[in-house]
Amino acid sequence: MNYSDEQRVEAAYTEMEKNNEERGNEEESFANLELSLKTDKNKGQDTHYIYVANFNKKVSFHGKVYIKTIINNKIVDGEYTTKKITIKPGEKKQIDHFDGRRLYDSYSWEWKGELN
Repeated sequence: MNYSDEQRVEAAYTEMEKNNEERGNEEESFANLELSLKTDKNKGQDTHYIYVANFNKKVSFHGKVYIKTIINNKIVDGEYTTKKITIKPGEKKQIDHFDGRRLYDSYSWEWKGELN
């Protein structure tokens, strides 16, 4: 789906807040880190924008995020690892983007780093 920049950011933040309400944890943990991938068509390729949020109250995340885009719930269409990032407590932001050849059905991610 094509979004304006403002709509894409708002959709990503809303999605992360909802997901955190559903699966967040009151303890400081990786369960309080959220990611949203939003895609726009851009000059023949799909651009995948990566948004993150840290719903922890005291600890920052330092590290990278490994992301997979998936088709038909089983075929890995794309893989991407972000540069090293820091997400402070309560922070939400776009951290990166990458280009792909097609849209995906779903995506997954893995935090590779530490909380402190």
